Amino acid sequence: MSAALPSNEPEKPAADVPLYRTFVTDEKDRPKIGVENFMLGARVPIDIKADQDGMVGPGKGGMSVTPNDPCGLPPHLRPITLAGGQSTLPVFFIASSKLGPNLRFQAAKRHPERHGFVEPAMAMKLDAYQNALGSTVSEWVPWKAAA
Repeated sequence: MSAALPSNEPEKPAADVPLYRTFVTDEKDRPKIGVENFMLGARVPIDIKADQDGMVGPGKGGMSVTPNDPCGLPPHLRPITLAGGQSTLPVFFIASSKLGPNLRFQAAKRHPERHGFVEPAMAMKLDAYQNALGSTVSEWVPWKAAA
């Protein structure tokens, strides 16, 4: 018989998930920070919508990513080096554990094996969410197809 965990025992963290996304790049070949297509940021109100007080929170959407395998990227975002890929833009990845305390990965309800969101980890102002996304720029690593 196993003993119950003490109430002060920290919750076990969720599995570390590699997250993939296609980005345009800045002059340093990092994901370009912004709120337009293919940038490190969320498009408003397409990806996320703030409430009347300018707040966003978990479970309300966020920046789209593909978990676990870049082959799950939609064909127009998948690199041409992968079967069926049509994109010449670079793909980057980040471990979900590198998102920081203000962001979290949430698998999409439809097709969770190939779509999810980097969303706010708690209620916050929309600008704070966009800044949290931008602060991850140095954690995104260029992905290269295996030779």
